[in-house]
Amino acid sequence: MLVPDSAPLAQPRYTSVQQMAWGKLGSSLPYDRIGQRYPQQASVWAHPTIHFESFPTSTHPIPYELPEDMMPNDVFMWSKKNTGIECFQPVATSISMPHDSTEESMPSTSASPATTALPGSLPATNTSSSSCQLHTGIDIVGINPGPHDMWGNRGRSVGSRGPVLCQSPKWAHDMNEPLRESLKAAWEDLQKHNGGPHAYQQQNTVTFPLNQEDITEVHVEQQYRALKLVTQSGRVGYFGEPDMRDWFVRKVVGGERIVGISACFGALGGWSESARMWSHLKLSRVGVVFERVDGEGRVIGKEEEKEMREKGVVFEEGKVVMCSE
Repeated sequence: MLVPDSAPLAQPRYTSVQQMAWGKLGSSLPYDRIGQRYPQQASVWAHPTIHFESFPTSTHPIPYELPEDMMPNDVFMWSKKNTGIECFQPVATSISMPHDSTEESMPSTSASPATTALPGSLPATNTSSSSCQLHTGIDIVGINPGPHDMWGNRGRSVGSRGPVLCQSPKWAHDMNEPLRESLKAAWEDLQKHNGGPHAYQQQNTVTFPLNQEDITEVHVEQQYRALKLVTQSGRVGYFGEPDMRDWFVRKVVGGERIVGISACFGALGGWSESARMWSHLKLSRVGVVFERVDGEGRVIGKEEEKEMREKGVVFEEGKVVMCSE
């Protein structure tokens, strides 16, 4: 991330990722040596120990989505003190478009805002079209850490933690004009029939207990419809659309410890045919966050790693691979 020369000299505004990695409110973030000026080329990932590796973009990109560099990425980190990882995943209606006909039916993301079709005006509600159809699937909407003490405290979550409109029966079929009143009625329906804003969260949350284990593999379905986390004992936490076959896979290698993932919730989900609107944003990109460690588990900082490489030490490098099951 580049910061323009006109950036304020004091109290720079950091991204949430930087604040998470460097400390509360970014109090530990680095400054250059001349006064308090924010570094001109300070990377979001300019952290002394944390490394980041992104999975590839979706194998079936949707042209009407926002450009990737306009969508925020956030970091979810786990630790052995957390009891588990919880994924909020409601069932939602979405628009599916075969990859081979996408370019013909939809404009390119490189088009100007004035010529790019907006989601609310998509011709995709014509389910008889061969280029697009409605389908119901599970969306990954948010990821939460499990409670880590007797008071139920949790660490930092990413994405949504509460109900989304597609969980109301009214969303799919009963959104009538005026739309504002219909939206209000849908939210009231969520509250009335499900005991408040947290009931749907429990109903649609899948929990994977960590059991004091390390995550050694991260698998992401190639269209970001599902996520798998695998521990060193082979236990699997599966989130999202079931029975997926094609995956991006990143396994830990010697001298590494996976400590979290980055997650972008930038894809539109929960299409309402009657309201002609989307309900929420779903998972659209994932990256692996890891640290390098020595044989005793001590974290090796980036400066130390650089010095070791200069002395001829070779570090094993992990990589993302594609696989089918």
